[in-house]
Amino acid sequence: VGFVFFSSGVTNGATLTMVPTTQTLPTCFGFCNGSRGVFFGNAGGNITATVDPGLPSQVIYPSFPQGSKTFTSVCAGNHTVYATDLGYNCTYTSGLTFSLSGPTQVSAAISFTNPNCNNANNGSISIVPSGGTPNYTIGTSAGTLTGASNSTVSFTPFTAGPVTATITDSKGCTLTANATLTNPPAYTVTTTQANISCPNNCTATAAV
Repeated sequence: VGFVFFSSGVTNGATLTMVPTTQTLPTCFGFCNGSRGVFFGNAGGNITATVDPGLPSQVIYPSFPQGSKTFTSVCAGNHTVYATDLGYNCTYTSGLTFSLSGPTQVSAAISFTNPNCNNANNGSISIVPSGGTPNYTIGTSAGTLTGASNSTVSFTPFTAGPVTATITDSKGCTLTANATLTNPPAYTVTTTQANISCPNNCTATAAV
């Protein structure tokens, strides 16, 4: 986690200080549920703050006393806190820059084997999960199994038709993967016959 302290260039009165403290990272890719704590000190009075590029858009925090302040609903990425010391009416334009990292998106490679006979219940699927925060729970109509990142998890049996797998990482981030199994062509039987041409003449034939 990186941070940059401001340099205000203000010489009169006290100089507001901003020090990053605790943080929580977003749980899932694209989620804005992280947080960052900042300690505001040496102020002449109350403080206002603007977070830019925002959480996820620019957010203005009205007057609050100096001390610890936690900014919530933070997305992954870089953010800058700009503060104004209302006691000295000084705006610190350089601000404090901090960044939060977030997990990658949960992903999965899915492969399958079709039933070997028409309407048979012996198809299978294999899933290789990755991304997010390992390990993973993978659920299908054939049951639920757990797996590590980039490891193969297989399920059977399945008949022909659509199969849905739900992959959930350790932080509760989910992905739905789909596959469609198909039947091989059904066996067909064709029969032919030749009738007896004359009574008591055993010349009839049949073929399958």
